[in-house]
Formats: sequence, C-alpha cells, structure tokens
Amino acid sequence: MITGGEMNRSMSSLFVLCVTVAVGAGSYQWYQSQKYLHSVKVWLQTPVDIGYSATEKLDVYIESYKQFPSIPEMRSVGVLIIGEPTVSYVFPKPSESEKELGELHVVLPNGGIDELLVNQKIIFIRSSDNKWLCTMTIPQQYRPENCKDDAPPQPVYAG
Repeated sequence: MITGGEMNRSMSSLFVLCVTVAVGAGSYQWYQSQKYLHSVKVWLQTPVDIGYSATEKLDVYIESYKQFPSIPEMRSVGVLIIGEPTVSYVFPKPSESEKELGELHVVLPNGGIDELLVNQKIIFIRSSDNKWLCTMTIPQQYRPENCKDDAPPQPVYAG
C-alpha cells in the first residue's frame, strides 16, 4: 500500500517531470523560431547586397546626368538585373528641383522561396542628401541590419 509520503513524492516527481518537458518544449520552439528568423535574414542579405551594388551604378549615372534614370536609361548602363531577384523598376521624382531623387525596387521571386518573401520588395530610396535608405515590405524583425528603415506606402494593384 502507498503511504501519503510516497504519494507526495510521486506527485512531486511527476510535477517536476511535466515542468521540465514544458520548459524544454518551449525552449525548442523558441530555438526553432530564432533559427527561422536567422535563415530569412541571411537569405535576404543577398538581394539587399545586389540592390546596394545597383545603387552604386545609379550614383555614377546621376553624377553624370544630374537626374535619376528611367527604366530604359537604367538598361543602357546595366543596372537592371535579369533573373531573381529582379531590379524591376524605379520611381524618379517628377519635379525639376528633385530630379536626382527616386526609388529603386528589387522584387523578390514569386515562387521557390519562403512564403513570407514571395513577391515582396526591397526598396532603395535616394534622399536629398544623396544617401540611400533601404527598406522592405517585409516585417521589421526579418530584415537584415543594413535594411531597417520604414517602408513608404506601397501601391495596391488590382488583379
């Protein structure tokens, strides 16, 4: 027959075991989420680096022509990237006083990557002090350290 003291020890042992399993499972879930977060940041670093190298070419163009290039002008200087990710379009500022300003958009692939990243954009914005700001349409916690600025509102396309 089990005495009250033995029952208390058994219940205490069971409680400790349950707490250990719960804490272990929580730690494993936290580890998995951190691993996922890190893998997304690492994957995004390549298109961010591609975009920054394109901005260097744009700076040379802007220095020469004193204006932000259009898509045909970008093609002529080899800025547009064919493949994935794609440097797909720019938004030059239309006013005469801001013609050296604009945005370069790098569009991520529409398949074959994490669902979170499908068709998202990395946006490089040239400010009036000739510096490039990097932002994304991807949530802040997934962005690499060199692309953390807040994204401007993006157009919504009917489709």
